[in-house]
Amino acid sequence: MIELSSEYKNNIVSMFPDIGSSWLERVPGIINKYIEKFNLTDVKVGESLTYNVLLFAKSKEYGDVVLKVEIPFEEMTIRESGALELNNGVGACKCYFKNIKDGVLLIEKLNPGTSLNKEPNLEKRIKVFSEVSNLFSVKVNEDTDLPTYTSIFNRSLEIVANDKKYDDIKDIVSLAKEQYEILLSKKDESNYLLHSDLYSDNIIMSKDGYKAIDPHGFIGPRVLDTAIIAQKELDKIGYTSDNYDYMFDLLSNYCGYEKEDIVRAFFVNYVLNICWDREVNIINDQSLSNAYDIYNYLTKNKKLSLQNKEDND
Repeated sequence: MIELSSEYKNNIVSMFPDIGSSWLERVPGIINKYIEKFNLTDVKVGESLTYNVLLFAKSKEYGDVVLKVEIPFEEMTIRESGALELNNGVGACKCYFKNIKDGVLLIEKLNPGTSLNKEPNLEKRIKVFSEVSNLFSVKVNEDTDLPTYTSIFNRSLEIVANDKKYDDIKDIVSLAKEQYEILLSKKDESNYLLHSDLYSDNIIMSKDGYKAIDPHGFIGPRVLDTAIIAQKELDKIGYTSDNYDYMFDLLSNYCGYEKEDIVRAFFVNYVLNICWDREVNIINDQSLSNAYDIYNYLTKNKKLSLQNKEDND
């Protein structure tokens, strides 16, 4: 019998009050269904669960696997499975099976399984990140079923515009919209598979080198995939001008994008995360302050880069 911790259950009910309790009641039956379907053995619950239930197990057909039971938003399962299938094991774990209705994925467990966050050197982490990101973000055809980053962004714009609880972030969201439109204007970079949650915890050592796990699965400007690792690293070292310089210079050097575009992508994604937090009633005044600080850094450096261009001319 698989047991989920009381802490995890309480968190789910708190974050998803409308569906959390009913979903948790369904989870044991879903788990048993797929343990039997794939004849899984040595089944263990993952540590430190957040949203989804993760079970590590052994499969006679596939070897070491992860059975993932996701919060019942079908779009999440569609996006993750679709992204893994598009990448096809090149820069990410493989997806062996999906059931959208049950919110279930059976995916490859990467071994030895050490995450990149164990690497103490920031520059080395960024170097590995750039390599994994390059392998993951394949160019895609326009007929893919995955949603575009634009559609997700526009959804948040509509929610913010029509609900008073977002009044204090409307100005920063408007600024993010302007910056996102600049990214979209660069057509040669706009049609790539995005992980959208690629940072050290989601980069895992496999027998073939580091690979990604847990993609959010959007299509959009490739530079956007530099955003999450920048945010996670700045969360550790602090949101200061000197740290911005160091972080964005590293990403520019290793990933090959203009520094200004990396900062712009970071700002856009940071604001979108603020919108998502509000949807689940998470309010963080420091995040909003950081967003304005990042915007000021972006516009200041843009003016400086324009001045330098004029001086060179």
